[in-house]
Amino acid sequence: RRKLIEAINCSDINDVAFLLLKFFDDYVKEVHNHMEHENDEVFCYVTDLLNDVTNEQFRITDYSSHHSSMTEKLSQIKDLFIRHYHVKDNEILTSALFDIIYCGNELKNHCEIENKLFIPAVEKLEKSLKLSRHESVKDSNSDDEKTDLLDSMTDREKDIICCVAKGLSNKEIASQLLISIHTVTTYRRNISAKLQIHSSVGLAVFAILNNLVDIKDVNPHR
Repeated sequence: RRKLIEAINCSDINDVAFLLLKFFDDYVKEVHNHMEHENDEVFCYVTDLLNDVTNEQFRITDYSSHHSSMTEKLSQIKDLFIRHYHVKDNEILTSALFDIIYCGNELKNHCEIENKLFIPAVEKLEKSLKLSRHESVKDSNSDDEKTDLLDSMTDREKDIICCVAKGLSNKEIASQLLISIHTVTTYRRNISAKLQIHSSVGLAVFAILNNLVDIKDVNPHR
Protein backbone atom coordinates (compact mmCIF):
# COMPACT_ATOMS: atom_id res chain seq x y z
CA ARG A 1 0.00 0.00 0.00
CA ARG A 2 2.87 2.39 0.82
CA LYS A 3 4.38 1.84 -2.63
CA LEU A 4 1.02 2.37 -4.32
CA ILE A 5 0.53 5.66 -2.48
CA GLU A 6 4.04 6.78 -3.40
CA ALA A 7 3.39 5.84 -7.04
CA ILE A 8 0.21 7.92 -7.03
CA ASN A 9 1.84 10.89 -5.31
CA CYS A 10 4.70 11.13 -7.83
CA SER A 11 2.26 11.64 -10.71
CA ASP A 12 -0.93 13.52 -11.42
CA ILE A 13 -3.50 12.59 -8.76
CA ASN A 14 -6.86 11.62 -10.26
CA ASP A 15 -10.09 9.84 -9.34
CA VAL A 16 -8.99 6.63 -11.03
CA ALA A 17 -5.96 6.37 -8.75
CA PHE A 18 -8.08 6.80 -5.63
CA LEU A 19 -10.66 4.27 -6.84
CA LEU A 20 -7.90 1.73 -7.46
CA LEU A 21 -6.47 2.38 -4.00
CA LYS A 22 -9.93 1.93 -2.46
CA PHE A 23 -10.31 -1.36 -4.35
CA PHE A 24 -6.96 -2.44 -2.89
CA ASP A 25 -7.97 -1.40 0.66
CA ASP A 26 -11.25 -3.30 0.42
CA TYR A 27 -9.33 -6.38 -0.69
CA VAL A 28 -6.86 -6.09 2.19
CA LYS A 29 -9.79 -5.92 4.61
CA GLU A 30 -11.25 -9.05 3.02
CA VAL A 31 -7.95 -10.92 3.47
CA HIS A 32 -7.67 -9.79 7.09
CA ASN A 33 -11.23 -10.96 7.79
CA HIS A 34 -10.39 -14.32 6.21
CA MET A 35 -7.31 -14.77 8.37
CA GLU A 36 -9.09 -13.64 11.54
CA HIS A 37 -11.91 -16.11 10.88
CA GLU A 38 -9.34 -18.89 10.52
CA ASN A 39 -7.51 -17.92 13.72
CA ASP A 40 -10.55 -17.19 15.89
CA GLU A 41 -12.95 -19.91 14.73
CA VAL A 42 -11.52 -22.55 12.41
CA PHE A 43 -8.22 -23.20 14.19
CA CYS A 44 -9.93 -23.10 17.60
CA TYR A 45 -12.43 -25.67 16.33
CA VAL A 46 -9.60 -27.94 15.18
CA THR A 47 -7.76 -27.51 18.49
CA ASP A 48 -10.94 -28.61 20.29
CA LEU A 49 -11.21 -31.67 18.03
CA LEU A 50 -7.64 -32.62 18.86
CA ASN A 51 -8.66 -32.46 22.52
CA ASP A 52 -11.73 -34.64 21.83
CA VAL A 53 -14.09 -31.69 22.27
CA THR A 54 -16.86 -31.62 19.65
CA ASN A 55 -18.98 -28.73 18.44
CA GLU A 56 -22.35 -29.63 16.94
CA GLN A 57 -22.74 -26.12 15.52
CA PHE A 58 -19.80 -26.26 13.15
CA ARG A 59 -18.12 -28.60 10.66
CA ILE A 60 -15.12 -27.96 8.46
CA THR A 61 -17.44 -28.27 5.43
CA ASP A 62 -19.21 -25.14 6.71
CA TYR A 63 -15.90 -23.37 6.18
CA SER A 64 -14.80 -25.09 2.99
CA SER A 65 -18.14 -24.55 1.24
CA HIS A 66 -17.65 -20.79 1.53
CA HIS A 67 -13.93 -20.84 1.01
CA SER A 68 -12.66 -19.60 -2.33
CA SER A 69 -9.27 -18.54 -3.61
CA MET A 70 -8.29 -14.98 -2.76
CA THR A 71 -5.88 -14.70 -5.66
CA GLU A 72 -8.38 -13.74 -8.36
CA LYS A 73 -9.17 -10.32 -6.92
CA LEU A 74 -5.49 -9.62 -6.34
CA SER A 75 -4.85 -10.38 -10.00
CA GLN A 76 -7.69 -7.98 -10.88
CA ILE A 77 -5.98 -5.22 -8.90
CA LYS A 78 -2.77 -5.75 -10.85
CA ASP A 79 -4.62 -5.76 -14.18
CA LEU A 80 -6.57 -2.63 -13.30
CA PHE A 81 -3.39 -0.68 -12.58
CA ILE A 82 -1.73 -1.93 -15.76
CA ARG A 83 -4.71 -1.22 -18.02
CA HIS A 84 -6.22 1.92 -16.53
CA TYR A 85 -3.48 3.79 -14.70
CA HIS A 86 -0.98 4.78 -17.34
CA VAL A 87 2.05 6.48 -15.86
CA LYS A 88 5.29 6.60 -17.82
CA ASP A 89 8.54 5.49 -16.17
CA ASN A 90 6.96 4.90 -12.75
CA GLU A 91 9.47 2.56 -11.11
CA ILE A 92 7.67 2.62 -7.76
CA LEU A 93 4.42 1.39 -9.34
CA THR A 94 6.33 -1.30 -11.21
CA SER A 95 7.87 -2.47 -7.94
CA ALA A 96 4.45 -2.49 -6.25
CA LEU A 97 2.99 -4.61 -9.06
CA PHE A 98 5.83 -7.12 -8.72
CA ASP A 99 5.04 -7.31 -4.99
CA ILE A 100 1.38 -7.94 -5.82
CA ILE A 101 2.33 -10.78 -8.17
CA TYR A 102 4.55 -12.34 -5.48
CA CYS A 103 1.80 -11.94 -2.87
CA GLY A 104 -0.64 -13.62 -5.27
CA ASN A 105 1.62 -16.65 -5.52
CA GLU A 106 1.86 -16.85 -1.73
CA LEU A 107 -1.92 -16.63 -1.33
CA LYS A 108 -2.39 -19.31 -3.97
CA ASN A 109 -0.10 -21.61 -1.98
CA HIS A 110 -2.04 -20.75 1.19
CA CYS A 111 -5.36 -21.73 -0.41
CA GLU A 112 -3.95 -24.90 -1.99
CA ILE A 113 -2.57 -26.07 1.35
CA GLU A 114 -5.98 -25.48 2.94
CA ASN A 115 -7.93 -27.22 0.18
CA LYS A 116 -5.63 -30.18 -0.42
CA LEU A 117 -4.17 -30.84 3.04
CA PHE A 118 -5.81 -28.95 5.89
CA ILE A 119 -9.51 -29.41 5.09
CA PRO A 120 -9.23 -33.14 4.15
CA ALA A 121 -7.19 -33.75 7.33
CA VAL A 122 -9.84 -32.07 9.50
CA GLU A 123 -12.59 -34.05 7.74
CA LYS A 124 -10.70 -37.21 8.59
CA LEU A 125 -10.39 -36.08 12.22
CA GLU A 126 -14.12 -35.37 12.37
CA LYS A 127 -14.85 -38.80 10.97
CA SER A 128 -12.57 -40.43 13.55
CA LEU A 129 -14.66 -38.76 16.28
CA LYS A 130 -17.80 -40.13 14.63
CA LEU A 131 -19.40 -36.75 14.08
CA SER A 132 -22.54 -37.15 12.03
CA ARG A 133 -23.98 -33.68 11.45
CA HIS A 134 -24.57 -32.85 7.77
CA GLU A 135 -24.07 -36.50 6.77
CA SER A 136 -26.09 -37.40 3.71
CA VAL A 137 -26.39 -39.97 0.97
CA LYS A 138 -24.22 -37.74 -1.18
CA ASP A 139 -21.49 -37.75 1.47
CA SER A 140 -21.67 -41.52 1.71
CA ASN A 141 -21.44 -41.84 -2.04
CA SER A 142 -18.43 -39.51 -2.04
CA ASP A 143 -16.69 -41.66 0.55
CA ASP A 144 -17.50 -44.78 -1.46
CA GLU A 145 -16.05 -43.17 -4.58
CA LYS A 146 -12.82 -42.38 -2.75
CA THR A 147 -12.60 -45.96 -1.48
CA ASP A 148 -13.36 -47.34 -4.93
CA LEU A 149 -10.70 -45.11 -6.44
CA LEU A 150 -8.05 -46.38 -4.05
CA ASP A 151 -9.20 -49.97 -4.51
CA SER A 152 -8.93 -49.56 -8.27
CA MET A 153 -5.19 -48.92 -7.96
CA THR A 154 -2.96 -51.94 -8.47
CA ASP A 155 -0.21 -52.74 -5.96
CA ARG A 156 2.39 -51.66 -8.50
CA GLU A 157 0.61 -48.33 -9.06
CA LYS A 158 0.56 -47.77 -5.30
CA ASP A 159 4.28 -48.54 -5.19
CA ILE A 160 4.89 -45.94 -7.89
CA ILE A 161 2.81 -43.34 -6.04
CA CYS A 162 4.72 -43.99 -2.82
CA CYS A 163 8.05 -43.57 -4.59
CA VAL A 164 6.91 -40.30 -6.16
CA ALA A 165 5.70 -39.04 -2.77
CA LYS A 166 9.12 -39.80 -1.30
CA GLY A 167 10.74 -37.62 -3.95
CA LEU A 168 12.31 -40.33 -6.13
CA SER A 169 12.99 -39.59 -9.80
CA ASN A 170 11.77 -41.91 -12.54
CA LYS A 171 15.27 -43.35 -12.79
CA GLU A 172 15.44 -43.98 -9.05
CA ILE A 173 11.97 -45.54 -9.08
CA ALA A 174 12.99 -47.85 -11.92
CA SER A 175 16.09 -48.91 -10.01
CA GLN A 176 14.23 -49.53 -6.76
CA LEU A 177 11.36 -51.48 -8.32
CA LEU A 178 13.59 -53.30 -10.85
CA ILE A 179 11.65 -52.09 -13.88
CA SER A 180 12.57 -49.92 -16.85
CA ILE A 181 12.26 -46.13 -16.92
CA HIS A 182 9.83 -46.53 -19.84
CA THR A 183 7.63 -48.72 -17.66
CA VAL A 184 7.72 -46.14 -14.87
CA THR A 185 6.72 -43.41 -17.31
CA THR A 186 3.82 -45.52 -18.56
CA TYR A 187 2.64 -46.23 -15.02
CA ARG A 188 2.79 -42.57 -14.09
CA ARG A 189 0.82 -41.56 -17.17
CA ASN A 190 -1.87 -44.14 -16.35
CA ILE A 191 -1.97 -43.09 -12.70
CA SER A 192 -2.40 -39.42 -13.65
CA ALA A 193 -5.25 -40.32 -15.99
CA LYS A 194 -6.96 -42.49 -13.39
CA LEU A 195 -6.64 -40.03 -10.50
CA GLN A 196 -6.74 -36.83 -12.55
CA ILE A 197 -3.64 -35.72 -10.66
CA HIS A 198 -0.87 -34.41 -12.89
CA SER A 199 1.88 -33.32 -10.50
CA SER A 200 4.26 -34.99 -8.09
CA VAL A 201 2.99 -32.75 -5.27
CA GLY A 202 -0.57 -33.83 -6.00
CA LEU A 203 0.41 -37.51 -5.88
CA ALA A 204 2.22 -36.93 -2.60
CA VAL A 205 -0.91 -35.37 -1.09
CA PHE A 206 -3.00 -38.31 -2.39
CA ALA A 207 -0.55 -40.77 -0.85
CA ILE A 208 -0.64 -39.03 2.55
CA LEU A 209 -4.43 -38.70 2.69
CA ASN A 210 -4.89 -42.36 1.75
CA ASN A 211 -2.28 -43.63 4.22
CA LEU A 212 0.02 -44.95 1.51
CA VAL A 213 2.96 -43.09 3.05
CA ASP A 214 3.66 -41.35 6.33
CA ILE A 215 4.06 -37.59 6.00
CA LYS A 216 7.50 -37.79 7.63
CA ASP A 217 8.69 -39.91 4.68
CA VAL A 218 7.70 -37.27 2.12
CA ASN A 219 10.58 -35.19 0.79
CA PRO A 220 9.25 -31.68 -0.05
CA HIS A 221 12.59 -30.56 -1.48
CA ARG A 222 12.74 -33.01 -4.41
